[in-house]
Amino acid sequence: MEHDHVDEALVHVAARVARLAFPHDVPDEVYEMAATDALTQDHDDPREDLKIRRSLQRLTEFLDDDAQLLASLKDLSDEAWFRTYRQLIIPGIYGHPAVWARLGYQGPSHHLGGYLHRGFNDLTWLPDPRVEEFPEPMAEIGPDSRSADGVSR
Repeated sequence: MEHDHVDEALVHVAARVARLAFPHDVPDEVYEMAATDALTQDHDDPREDLKIRRSLQRLTEFLDDDAQLLASLKDLSDEAWFRTYRQLIIPGIYGHPAVWARLGYQGPSHHLGGYLHRGFNDLTWLPDPRVEEFPEPMAEIGPDSRSADGVSR
């Protein structure tokens, strides 16, 4: 995505907020790119963009203290600007291959013919499902279970 000029200090605080909201062991560049994308998106309402930017700028005073910044974010979590900002950064974070690798996602496979015959069920971190047959026979229900005279068969 081509970006308009965004103040580096604002990108820095926006990236820190993104990391605290969606913590993963990935490089800072992932969050910086997601923050830049979020801050340069066109909004239907320019006031919304201004509200996000001003609110993030107010958080710069907490940049040296993650605990204080996290506490402030918890207090702000229900505010409209923060909900909007979270929705704006999600595609930038979870669309990044570095995050995919941490989550075990191999990336898009349509160009390889899909996953059906290429590791569709290769997740090693999920337990094997417990599959058991129900001991009682199942009753047939539906239109095929009655004859034309209405007697169940």
